[in-house]
Amino acid sequence: MKTTTLKYKRGMAQPFRRRSHMEISWLNGASPETWTDTDITTATVTREVDPLARKLPTETITFGIIDRNREYDPSNPNGKWERMDEGREIAVRFGFEESGGTTEWLARDGYMLDGRPTYSNGIATFRASSRLTHLNKTTYYKVTPANPAPLASLAQLVLQDAGLSSSDYDISEMPTLYTNTASFPIASHATILQLIAHACGCALFTRGTKIVIAPVDIENLEYHTWPITHQDVALGTHQANKSEPLQKVVIKCYSYDSEASSSELANVTVNIVGTETVHVEFPAASGLSHTVTGGTLVSLNEYVNAMDLTITASGDVTIVVTGKKVTNSTTEYEWAGDGDTSHAIDTENNPLITFKASQLGSNVAAYFSHRVADSFTYRGDPSIEPLDGIYLITGDTFGYPAIVVKTMLRFNGALTGTMTCRRVSEEAIDFSYVYEVNDGVITIYRAPHVVEDGVIAIT
Repeated sequence: MKTTTLKYKRGMAQPFRRRSHMEISWLNGASPETWTDTDITTATVTREVDPLARKLPTETITFGIIDRNREYDPSNPNGKWERMDEGREIAVRFGFEESGGTTEWLARDGYMLDGRPTYSNGIATFRASSRLTHLNKTTYYKVTPANPAPLASLAQLVLQDAGLSSSDYDISEMPTLYTNTASFPIASHATILQLIAHACGCALFTRGTKIVIAPVDIENLEYHTWPITHQDVALGTHQANKSEPLQKVVIKCYSYDSEASSSELANVTVNIVGTETVHVEFPAASGLSHTVTGGTLVSLNEYVNAMDLTITASGDVTIVVTGKKVTNSTTEYEWAGDGDTSHAIDTENNPLITFKASQLGSNVAAYFSHRVADSFTYRGDPSIEPLDGIYLITGDTFGYPAIVVKTMLRFNGALTGTMTCRRVSEEAIDFSYVYEVNDGVITIYRAPHVVEDGVIAIT
């Protein structure tokens, strides 16, 4: 949830809003360069976060810039097209115009370009995604079943291995009691972070410019002050879907061990002239050893499931790797749903779950006990982020609390959006009108409230 003033909240709740604004900035050398409403033709910001981290989040932006001077035209030798390559950081923020002509700007979100822009008819189109999405380099680790470590510590190891500093992430709320005894699979930094977050019963997402791993308590969400009402939702776009009841949650707990004796894991022949580095992959194993025939080994980096061997030679070189293969078995733990055998079974399968995973089991059971998901097109509010709590009015005055799982904002000089959320209670809340008097001016809002002895108490 982005921090806003009460004035912003009131303005966004009004039937007729003032203007929204958008700003995209990047560093051109040492000088900042900024695109504003007059430059941006269209922009679409999509963010989707699974509260259970069963998949990687989606955090992307696509936008077009008016480019009459062909600065981002690839055929312009004096332009900026070459500089706008993959990985260049940009900052995006939204603003809301308030009375008096001032603009309240929300906190910036960080993205990295996915590649150079395309150019057509004076419009340069850019695509970018979060830093987390760009942690896509395949990586290898030395963690083995003989060297267990807390998952929170392993998350820090992965983040640091990806080149991030402590200011780039926040894992302070991760549970520290879960210890991993599994070797990491061959995967990207982002995928391993997703597996770690899922095993801990946490969500993985970006807030501002920071990568965050933290648990989500859907029973105690932080809610936006004013609800989303009929005046916010486009007519005919609201859809409510109800999932199947849940019989039970099954979590597979992995146990790992090494075979008693060594066996051949890899046998590779390569032709080397000079000095080269050879990358060899094999099944996860402990007690690794290797032989190099036909060349001289200069250096070696050894991992659980791979080796990087730098070799000097002038012909065919044969590399043989042996070790004790890591084997696994699983034990299933169950968390009760309604127990009806005709209903759905949810199975959580993650090779990094080497413990009972009670946090994950209870989180999954609680999340899927709330079966109704709502999706709709609405006026858009950039202060609402995935995992926020909102109140959604679905009847004349009654509505439900919900957790946001997906938002899409579209800006073309005006702001619109779509949202998907899951209700976290089947008990409706009364959202009758509430009146506020300030300096003789009566303002009417809708807010969750209770009435006691004739006095309205906003909750």
